[in-house]
Amino acid sequence: MERTGIDWLFCTHRGDVSSYLARMLRDPDLAEDLTQDAFLRCCTALQSGGRPENLRGYLYRIARNIAVDHLRLQKRRRTDMPGDHVLAAIADPRPGQECRMIDRERLKVFLRALAALPDKTQRIFVLHRIQRLSYREVAQDMELSESSVQKHLARALLEVTRRLREYEDG
Repeated sequence: MERTGIDWLFCTHRGDVSSYLARMLRDPDLAEDLTQDAFLRCCTALQSGGRPENLRGYLYRIARNIAVDHLRLQKRRRTDMPGDHVLAAIADPRPGQECRMIDRERLKVFLRALAALPDKTQRIFVLHRIQRLSYREVAQDMELSESSVQKHLARALLEVTRRLREYEDG
């Protein structure tokens, strides 16, 4: 049985075109599918009267164009906005009403604990923990030694955490 031009082209170059596409796409199964598409387009072009000088080169150019189109489409799909069902499944990162109420209560407990500290200890706590001054900077501002600042800060932290634990434990 004599082979026709496209039949001969397919049998001769299918493996090479498929390997070429597999290297390009890094997916052998997809390469096989796109190889068939390339031969189909080539066959369609030949049936509609197209006669390229280099049929093998023409086939490879079709295969390459199909692969590039596929990659472009995949890239576009990755950057498209997800559907509403996907967006609806994403949790709201903002805390709910209950969490906000609990946080407000914890803040009140914290502020009461801070207010109950001696003035000097309270000021040291605010300068170091809230205004982010170093021990040395607090010591200079308050005219104290660094070790004194550390001791006041340790007392403040103990008292504030004790009060917060009491609140948490109910």
